[in-house]
Amino acid sequence: MSQSLIFSNCFISIEGNIGVGKTSFLNLLNEALELPFELIPEPVAEWQNFKQAEAQNVTSNILEMFYQNPKRWAYLFQTLCFGSRVKNLLKLKNKIQDDQSSKLFIFERSLESDREIFAQSFHLNGFFTAAEWLLYNEYFQFMTKEFGFPMTGIIYLRARSSVCLERCKRRARDEEIGLNLEYLEELDMRHEEWLREKGNVLVIDADENYLKDAKVRERIIGEIRSWIMKMMKMEA
Repeated sequence: MSQSLIFSNCFISIEGNIGVGKTSFLNLLNEALELPFELIPEPVAEWQNFKQAEAQNVTSNILEMFYQNPKRWAYLFQTLCFGSRVKNLLKLKNKIQDDQSSKLFIFERSLESDREIFAQSFHLNGFFTAAEWLLYNEYFQFMTKEFGFPMTGIIYLRARSSVCLERCKRRARDEEIGLNLEYLEELDMRHEEWLREKGNVLVIDADENYLKDAKVRERIIGEIRSWIMKMMKMEA
């Protein structure tokens, strides 16, 4: 991809813990932005549809398998996550090459957070073997170079781990029955460490109930608009 293609567009990723409320925030984003944007969603449906036949013809998808036995399935699950993100990026790259107009692209998590948050956590907790971690990083470096997009900025949804766990319980995904507070606290720490040295990060207090509190919602909408405009001017 040429430099002109990269810098004629604005790329923003939305980051945050499991259960932080990315879907609710995306609805707010639709209200906040007064310009069109394209969303590159997290391919959760693909993970849920990746299944393995179990005993007595019972099928479990890889997301459920991972939460039930993370040490056994972490590498397979993370490889699937990473590969599905790369496929989305390849589709987007081809689309941008066919359309030279400037656009705003919003990613629901990024390739970088795939490594720095989730894969890093699995590695440090011994869920990856040394060989698996080496292979993951080799693929990450190659795929990022070939298909990655440099993020103009990051919107970080910050919420307490206990709040995220409660929201996960309310949305009641079957696969997340095995989700626990310790794992969410680990991911929260990874986010904070990763973003500490990053520039162009807009932090949103996702503990706040901006869905029901009109004043909070309007304040956050104003912050988003101003920040997005600033990011787009940087890429002009």
